[in-house]
Amino acid sequence: MIFVTGGTTKGDFRRLFKAVDQLAAKQCLCGVQAQIGHSSYEPSHCKFKRFYTGDEMASLIRGAEFIICHGGAATLDECLGQGKKLIVVPRLAAHGEAPDDHQLQIATHLAARKRVLLVTDLVQLGDRVVEIKQWKPELTSTRGPSLIVKTING
Repeated sequence: MIFVTGGTTKGDFRRLFKAVDQLAAKQCLCGVQAQIGHSSYEPSHCKFKRFYTGDEMASLIRGAEFIICHGGAATLDECLGQGKKLIVVPRLAAHGEAPDDHQLQIATHLAARKRVLLVTDLVQLGDRVVEIKQWKPELTSTRGPSLIVKTING
């Protein structure tokens, strides 16, 4: 199962879910479960819910082969804390998805340290999906409530 989340932030993240749905339609992604939040785009080739409970999210993250997510600190902390492989697609201010590019800054920092795979242009998503199957992240730890801070600092 591949888990995809754009977080719970208000603001449309349709470009992520449209790209994921297109890959699922081509069978480049199989078994996708998505939390689409406030997205105006509803996938037709993926299972989705607008919002999952905290327990449901934890279960989906635990069970995922890998995760495609936005660059939100809470999501990154939970996924990295479980040692999951991540493809990070930051919400961008230029698309009206975030008030600034803090997610891009965090994701760029983590990608430079080989802790996540970064997608800055959704044309790259298919290549990252192929790459992640063999890729091994460099994680400093899989324990602790502040792993995102340790990971950024490490």
